[in-house]
Amino acid sequence: MCSGDHGHPFGLPEPVNAERDAMEWLSSSPVSAVKLIEGTADIVLDVGSVFRLEIISESNGYQSWSIHGPEGACYAAHGGRLCKWVE
Repeated sequence: MCSGDHGHPFGLPEPVNAERDAMEWLSSSPVSAVKLIEGTADIVLDVGSVFRLEIISESNGYQSWSIHGPEGACYAAHGGRLCKWVE
């Protein structure tokens, strides 16, 4: 499934609800691995043993994703680069 699938029926009993399904899957298993793809700043999260969340940077002009970690550390993808700052 990808974000573009959200809201499409695909012959299912109800349209795909990508946000609900992702939240359910992400909350049911721990993150087992994280990989940052250098050069694109895409990020891959392995969740449990069968689910993978890939966050793909879609713009060079906008912040594609951000993560707020422990102790105020923040990370974001901007223009294919990883940026870090502390709040």
